[in-house]
Amino acid sequence: MPRTRDHNLTALLTPHLSPDLREAAEAAGPELEEALARAMDRVREAELPGEIPTDAFLGHLAERLPEGARMVKLIDRLHVGDLALAWACGLGREDAIQELERRCFPVGVDAALRTMPDAAANLGEIKQLLRHRLLVDDGERPPRITQYSGRGALRSWLRVAAIRCALNFLKARGRREVQLEEEVLERRVAPEDPELRHLKARYRKQFKAAFEAALLSLQSKERNLLAYHYLERLNIDEMGAIYGVHRATVARWLARIRRDLEQRTRRALMERLSVGGEELESIMRLIQSQLEASIERFLLDEDP
Repeated sequence: MPRTRDHNLTALLTPHLSPDLREAAEAAGPELEEALARAMDRVREAELPGEIPTDAFLGHLAERLPEGARMVKLIDRLHVGDLALAWACGLGREDAIQELERRCFPVGVDAALRTMPDAAANLGEIKQLLRHRLLVDDGERPPRITQYSGRGALRSWLRVAAIRCALNFLKARGRREVQLEEEVLERRVAPEDPELRHLKARYRKQFKAAFEAALLSLQSKERNLLAYHYLERLNIDEMGAIYGVHRATVARWLARIRRDLEQRTRRALMERLSVGGEELESIMRLIQSQLEASIERFLLDEDP
């Protein structure tokens, strides 16, 4: 049974929206009010510590609605309980920070770092750096946990942040990048394939340069799609809600982006190498086998 409400939730949300989204809010009418009511119910069901003020939280939610989005569908798909927890942490609330660590660190942060041998040996130090990175205002921008969008689970978002923090920690201490890549992000090539292992070792630097050039040539929307898919682990239905398109459209976008990346990487790599015949075909197998791992690695290395 729906709750009795003291507020017009749409009226609380609208002042925080851009002009275009205000028009969309007006067009949505009662459907938007109902979606906001469902969202606030999910926040209550998350059983977060302390109070989550409705008006202030809706202002935070409004900032995470992208231009042109179908707001009702997107709001229904958001992890609003996680979003409210991250918002409270960004305010510096100690009760929320303790809840974040209780809920998300064992299954998100700790689990991710323990897959990296060098990181696991420095777990306490890396986690402390992560806490500072996520929860402290550095004077130039608010705590980075406020960048969490709610489109994927908070524990998945924290996993990405933890791996990025660990990579930076280990690189700063002189660990070779090749070790990190092999231990964390290059587990796609079957260990029984000696040919691909040989090519990976022989052409590592050339492949990395060619792939990064190809990825940087993508438009920002295309890189955002890859980030939603590979880092935030959104499925095509969730991504479709963000962009207001059918799931099949998102699937076509992703397939085209991967195909373009493969082709551009191939062209860039061929410019750096003088090979042909069977070796060229083997390099193409390497590109195909490493594509997804390379996308993830590049996006992890980008500073948010």
